[in-house]
Amino acid sequence: MKKIINLFVIAMLLLTAGCLTTAPEANTKDMVEAGAIEDGNVRLHYQRMDDNYEGWGLHIWGAGYAGDTVDWAAAVEPTGFDDFGAYWDIPYFGEDELNFIIHNGDEKDPDGDRTFEGVETINEFWALSGDSVLYTSLDDVQ
Repeated sequence: MKKIINLFVIAMLLLTAGCLTTAPEANTKDMVEAGAIEDGNVRLHYQRMDDNYEGWGLHIWGAGYAGDTVDWAAAVEPTGFDDFGAYWDIPYFGEDELNFIIHNGDEKDPDGDRTFEGVETINEFWALSGDSVLYTSLDDVQ
């Protein structure tokens, strides 16, 4: 019994000292400051209120899309994560429509196809989970 108590005390000391860690949460993501947007790309920022981006990806198409064909079952994973949430850097020809769907399997957020217009002059836009509005300024989102 004394041995069990000693092991318990040692374990508590190690936990208190930070020597033992717990497993990371499934939702943990590496947040970094998003760098500059490279020429030939536009950036879509996406924020979920539950902060759970597991399985969420982007389906992209349209005459303005300059990337490889995206298969529905293999959505494009986020380029990275920043203080706002996930973001994608999307290859863009610089004109014509850019269509996309943020989805997790067959669940779309929000429901329906989306088209971003005005990419000739704006290279960054923001989307909130459950909100069909595409914002062209971070100030408009907040």
